[in-house]
Amino acid sequence: MDAKSTNDEQGGNPQVVFDAPIDEVCLMEDRGRVSRRGSASLAPGRHRLHVAGVSPVLVDKSLVVASDGANASLKIVDARVIRELVLEGDEGAKNTELGRLREMVRTLKVASEVRGAETERIVQRFRGMNRAVQLGLQELVSDASWDRAATTEAFAQLETLREEAIEVLESKAPLDSEQKDSESEISQLEGQIYALRTPSQTSRAFIEIDVEVTAACDAKLQIGYSVPGACWRPAHRAQLVSEEEGHSVLFETDACVWQNTGEDWDDVQLVLSTERASLGVEPPTLSSDILRVQRKSQTVQIEAREQAVDELGQGGGGQGGGAPKLPGIDDGGTALNLRAPQRSRLLSDGRPHRIFLSTFESGAEVSLVAFPEIDPCVLLSATLENAGARPILAGPVDLIRDSGVVGRSKVLYVASGERFELGWGPEPELRMRRDIESTSETSKMLSSWRVKTHHTSIRVSNIGQRTHAIRVTERVPVSEIDRVKIEVDSAKTTGRQSADANGFVTWQLGVAPMAQETISLTYLVKKHEDVEG
Repeated sequence: MDAKSTNDEQGGNPQVVFDAPIDEVCLMEDRGRVSRRGSASLAPGRHRLHVAGVSPVLVDKSLVVASDGANASLKIVDARVIRELVLEGDEGAKNTELGRLREMVRTLKVASEVRGAETERIVQRFRGMNRAVQLGLQELVSDASWDRAATTEAFAQLETLREEAIEVLESKAPLDSEQKDSESEISQLEGQIYALRTPSQTSRAFIEIDVEVTAACDAKLQIGYSVPGACWRPAHRAQLVSEEEGHSVLFETDACVWQNTGEDWDDVQLVLSTERASLGVEPPTLSSDILRVQRKSQTVQIEAREQAVDELGQGGGGQGGGAPKLPGIDDGGTALNLRAPQRSRLLSDGRPHRIFLSTFESGAEVSLVAFPEIDPCVLLSATLENAGARPILAGPVDLIRDSGVVGRSKVLYVASGERFELGWGPEPELRMRRDIESTSETSKMLSSWRVKTHHTSIRVSNIGQRTHAIRVTERVPVSEIDRVKIEVDSAKTTGRQSADANGFVTWQLGVAPMAQETISLTYLVKKHEDVEG
């Protein structure tokens, strides 16, 4: 390109307007890395390149300017960021607009004063008429005390006066409404006047680059810097497709991007990174672990706690405790750089923009499952495989079926080729009820063990016209000490089912149309007498 040069009064070096549009942006979970590229034809000598339109919030120490290594006649001497405050708006247009707004306020206030005077006149007239009615009634009472009968004409006059007073009072309501609207409009106009009288200023920044050129050349530079006020999060969309030969799920992954850096990113290549630069590289601080000697307790204190069961290969990603909460991104411990397949345009408006990243379609095994302890309903579940080349990052999933969007779920980190499950909401044709009954603790004579019985009853009703196969899962507590024993009473449990190592009891039900099935689960909790809690 042909560079435009002006005289630099401070340094005496020709200043060149250097056009370096944004080419690539690498977004992390709490910041962005902007890369600009540009070129200019420079004559021998020293030049000052001027790059305008950069973000005012860029981090100065992150500014890096590099040249094409093949160009030996170009040397970069210095690079810096210059910021300035700029007053916005035309003063002449502001004064004209201020005059117009002030004239409108004056007109509204004059009309408001006229309405106020009219309202006061109506109020005074109503008070006078109301006083006349009261005096008339007092006169009738006085006449009655002197045994003078009131005439029909006197009653008619009082009724007419009362009706006129009501009409006068009703005529005040439209004036009150107009007065309220006028006050609201005056308040808005005064707010506009205040905004115009307040100087409007904005921050503007540009980059100055000092270079030395020994021979005429085309200077090709890369400019990089970091900016806050930009972040991204993964967002997914899953569509369940039902066909005669089976079910499949169309899974799409987007990047939800926010940026309010002060510069628009137009036609840029986006790279979404899971690196966490904010964590730093400092080792953690170790605290002292103090050991103490204490007398052994004669009793055993116990308490119940919830424990998540980690399963590799089912969307768990080996992450205990479920998906991490925002603002972090769960990448399975491996930093990823996801490149958007198309160039994007992102305005600096602080609003979310969704950028398409990838998609895949996978066959799905669809089944009806129920976990009555968590929610007494029957859910449609689909198990599928991540058939994409990239892992699925933990994030929200919009669920779509034939009828449209049915809800939102979430998914944990899923590696490529790993199987995971998605829930698609309750089945409308099935109803479920769960009842719990517990007995008080009992103990046998000469026994040091106390026993408590827990009974759970689950009823499933099918109000549809087809048979449904349902997998129902209940759980019983799992003991970690030998002085507490938990046993399932198979004789009183439907299907004589037993619990697995994690305490889950599972039944396979087939519920016919307009029918009901009942499941019973009974388990015993045995505690030694020296156990408390």
